[in-house]
Amino acid sequence: MSTVNKDLGVVTAYGYAVENGYTGTEAEFAALMAGYADAVATCNQKATAASGSASAAAQSASSASGSASTATNKASAAASSAADALQYKNDASGYKDDASNSASAAAASATAAEGYASNIGNVLTGIYIGADGKCYVDLEDE
Repeated sequence: MSTVNKDLGVVTAYGYAVENGYTGTEAEFAALMAGYADAVATCNQKATAASGSASAAAQSASSASGSASTATNKASAAASSAADALQYKNDASGYKDDASNSASAAAASATAAEGYASNIGNVLTGIYIGADGKCYVDLEDE
């Protein structure tokens, strides 16, 4: 009985991230992805808070007679916070898209692996993800 080991390429979000420069561990990546929803919520909260800060700064500028310089500094800080919050939100959206694309690629690779097994008359005995983040299949002769 022979076993065929076929490299199906990267099939996980972690593998995709590593290929694109991510240097953390798989556990760290999983924790990062698990915290994605909280990160988006936090970004939205920061955007709302930054918007509120900008409004407060604008009111202070119009009502303060002797503190125009202070009001200008607050408005600048609020605008910077809003820009940072928007960037975090955009980054999080990109990470979500990357994870979705990786999941789709993993599903396609699994389907392809099953197709390889049936096309060559072998029995699929195992599918696993290697330490390199790539998907492998074990096939045996019938």
